[in-house]
Amino acid sequence: QRDSMSVMKPVKKLTVSGIIMAVYVDLMYLAQILSLEQIRIRIADCAYILSYVYSFLAVPLGLANFLYSLFFGGFGLIDAVGWAVVGIITSEGVSLVKRIGLSEWFTVIPVICIPSLLAPLWLSSILHLPYVVLTVSISIGQIIPACMGVFLLKKIKNLLPEH
Repeated sequence: QRDSMSVMKPVKKLTVSGIIMAVYVDLMYLAQILSLEQIRIRIADCAYILSYVYSFLAVPLGLANFLYSLFFGGFGLIDAVGWAVVGIITSEGVSLVKRIGLSEWFTVIPVICIPSLLAPLWLSSILHLPYVVLTVSISIGQIIPACMGVFLLKKIKNLLPEH
């Protein structure tokens, strides 16, 4: 059982946010090798699932997306801002799954669908590729991180302090 002492204080939330951001950016950088031409597997996106437990991670995950895209993405400020928005909305979608009382498995829906539907809005003009092609490509690449995130959450959920 969890008592009132296990509730996170603001400093601890800030610390957890910073650690998650650093791990996210590092994983994104190190996992670049998993880009398979049309399909890009963003392993770090499994971190979105942590918003199921820690709803305060929406902005930090958006900021982590922004930093990675700005420094390593190669498509500039529009891409970085776009991925920041995608990160925040995806994390909020994961939090919503918990708020409405659905199983952790339903978190795969926002992790796959939100990046797949939003990112092609700007990437199609940058890459000169059709929206539908990018949507399918991103959807396929998001399946692995979405499922990995659920497995990770199921393994560590009971070990994490409440916020």
